[in-house]
Amino acid sequence: MDYVDYDYYQNSYKGFTTPSEKFPYYSERAYEKVDAMTQTLTDEIKASDSFKKCLCAVTDILYKEENEQEVSSEKVGPYTRQFREKKVTIVNNQISEKLAIYLFDTGICYRGVFDVY
Repeated sequence: MDYVDYDYYQNSYKGFTTPSEKFPYYSERAYEKVDAMTQTLTDEIKASDSFKKCLCAVTDILYKEENEQEVSSEKVGPYTRQFREKKVTIVNNQISEKLAIYLFDTGICYRGVFDVY
């Protein structure tokens, strides 16, 4: 389901993290994640600008999670570098934060769908 396209991502959301060729894949994964975490989204909510911006934000989180590695340690001679794996909990917390920011006014925060900090 295409709730957002790259044009919306770039021009309305003002996104720049996820490249255009990767956007369809990550935006679909973002929709699946948001849908799984909320399960009470109405068609009215899905058509809202807030929902579209939420999907764009989650798209960026998922893209970064898979494509950007965080250095956990580095040694200069002979050069060694280790990367830290992101934990699912950290990513889910980041997504929950975006849900709270963008979908707070939809009322699903009050139905116990997800915790608002």
